[in-house]
Amino acid sequence: MKRTICLAALIFFLQNFSHTQSDIRVELNAGLSLLSKLNTVLPYWDNGWKIGIGVLYVVSQNVQLSANAGYNRFGYSGQGPTLATPRIVGFRREMTGEKSNIYEISLGTRLFISRGFVQPFISIRGGIQSTQVGEIRIMEWMEQNPQNTLTHYVYKSSGINFSKPFASIGFGVDVPINSSFNLLLEGIFARSFDGAQLYYPVFASLQYEP
Repeated sequence: MKRTICLAALIFFLQNFSHTQSDIRVELNAGLSLLSKLNTVLPYWDNGWKIGIGVLYVVSQNVQLSANAGYNRFGYSGQGPTLATPRIVGFRREMTGEKSNIYEISLGTRLFISRGFVQPFISIRGGIQSTQVGEIRIMEWMEQNPQNTLTHYVYKSSGINFSKPFASIGFGVDVPINSSFNLLLEGIFARSFDGAQLYYPVFASLQYEP
């Protein structure tokens, strides 16, 4: 009798474990990360690219919960802050810069609007973004200086790291490839809570259901 009960309990556990596994999905994504002109943190950097990973739990046909991690990289545009130039003959200035990075960790949900072969959805996320602002190095010199002495310094609003809470809202479509893989196309508006950091990731995701 005990063996029968144990066997029944094991079968019940395995069935539920299998069902739980079927509700878990893993997602990889990559695409563009576009900077808003209103982004006051990274005004001297160009649009960049994004990669990320997510783990999703399917609550129902219309709702998914997710945990996400992402990396955004932006190259220096070659432009820099406008600085007053001394009216001295032979005075020269040059600026160089490094890339900037935004790391994201967030929790969110996808709400599917309708069901069909192509499934549109709205995504909502919230979390923490860690920003590494690349250094803008400024070099100044005088052409007439016989020793060609240079002055180097880092622009005060660059070369800094900080973290902020952020939220995002997006829209996308989910297209099944086969029984295990889905392709998703998604565009997101992301904003830090203080409004200083705005950017628009646009990316494709490959979702795998074990």
